[in-house]
Amino acid sequence: MKKNNEKNSKKENGNITIENNFNYQPIPLKKINRITKSVCRIKNKNGYGGGFLCYIPFPDNDSKFPTLITCYHILDENEILTGSKIYLSFKDFDYTITIDKSRKIFTNKKLDFTIIEIKTDDEIKSQYFLEIDKIVLNNDNIAQYLIDTSIILSGLNKDIFYLPGKIKEIRNYYYYYYCSTVQGPSGCPILNKSNFQVIGMNIGVEKQNYSLNLGINIKYLIKEFLKFYLNK
Repeated sequence: MKKNNEKNSKKENGNITIENNFNYQPIPLKKINRITKSVCRIKNKNGYGGGFLCYIPFPDNDSKFPTLITCYHILDENEILTGSKIYLSFKDFDYTITIDKSRKIFTNKKLDFTIIEIKTDDEIKSQYFLEIDKIVLNNDNIAQYLIDTSIILSGLNKDIFYLPGKIKEIRNYYYYYYCSTVQGPSGCPILNKSNFQVIGMNIGVEKQNYSLNLGINIKYLIKEFLKFYLNK
């Protein structure tokens, strides 16, 4: 997943400045550290993909459900059979999740996502989980809020990298956005640049226009997961 037309990042006054085709994107180091601990590389039978730790909020109370979110094409039913192990590589540590029947798992092939419960036994710290942008989650018409919004895709190759871009179109479940990569890191979070909260997940490139990246609105992942979870 090689970055195109991206210059080196540099540290200035406690910020990371990423030089790219769009403009300068200063990112506070505190935010960088939070993202670094949340994004992982996932090993599967075909190689690697991306994923991220994220809290899913329940609609009727203040409780949050800790999860690992990734693409279905990275972790499908064959990858998460009972007894299988999921290998996660974060920037500073590696972690293994063992799949058992007590762990809630939801896959959706059509929308290309997989959500896996992170349990207290996993002992992953709460500050490692990203938060979801509540405006995106609670509103049906988000075009005015998000069109031309500066976003950041965060992925993990051999190191954490950040790919600035802008959303140009929203259709049904999906965002279409320009980004400084042609082959976007599948399974990485799409973050609103203004608050560093999750608004979606990157899937790949738009098949009809390879200059656009394709991502799914986080609202629809959460909606489908909660239908499954609350009806169990």
